[in-house]
Amino acid sequence: MRPQDLEPEMEAWLQRAFPRLDEEIEGASSGEVDEIRRIVGHDLPRFYEWFLLRMGRSMGRIGVTSRFDYTARRVLWCYEQGLAEPDPNDLLIGFDTTNDPMGLQIFYDFTRPCRDDAMTGKGEPDAGPVYPEFETFREHIGWGKTTVLLVMESPSHCAGVLASRTPGQNAVDQLKKFMTRHGFDQPLPTGSYCGIFMRTDMTMTCTRSILVKTDTLAFRLGGQSQAWLRRFLGEIALSDDLELHEDMLEWGGSSR
Repeated sequence: MRPQDLEPEMEAWLQRAFPRLDEEIEGASSGEVDEIRRIVGHDLPRFYEWFLLRMGRSMGRIGVTSRFDYTARRVLWCYEQGLAEPDPNDLLIGFDTTNDPMGLQIFYDFTRPCRDDAMTGKGEPDAGPVYPEFETFREHIGWGKTTVLLVMESPSHCAGVLASRTPGQNAVDQLKKFMTRHGFDQPLPTGSYCGIFMRTDMTMTCTRSILVKTDTLAFRLGGQSQAWLRRFLGEIALSDDLELHEDMLEWGGSSR
């Protein structure tokens, strides 16, 4: 099987969101992948196999904005330098390159498998993923790159908070239903803690805490004009399920 065939939805999203990216990315060698597999002592999640084989040496332009180095060579270097100890339960996959003394590293948590992948979180090199962030590395990459490179590069964009009008309901699940009714695609499989939504005129991402039980979510929305985005936010505010915290909206880009 070709590496491209391991993650057809991810491949389709990359082609749609970042045309011609295939000319820029470069995969890790099979030897490097084998070395990483030996570190953990078991098979890697399907998504991580795909990631390493497709862009484990270079992520092209989608890797330029990241403070973390996810390359196979960096992962192997971290273990060669003793920055992390081999553990079948986790793997350091993202190294903070900013030299920030307070910086945390990105880890896989193999005790939390999910959708042919596993949870990712941040932590000290010797502590592992003590602060869970995403149910999967797939969501970690998809949500992050969509937010930074698509939403925040839109002519107009905003950040805000939505809450469920029904206590105990998951605002992410409610937003997914709303966005589907309004013609948005969800290009990547996501769970109940984040969402990625694309339409020809707008792109939106959302996330809610894994650590803390909450009825709220944080979102970012991008499009061609602030007026168009405000109109859409008005539709959300009038919905039966979701409440928009208008006093918490933050705007960027063009004000038209």
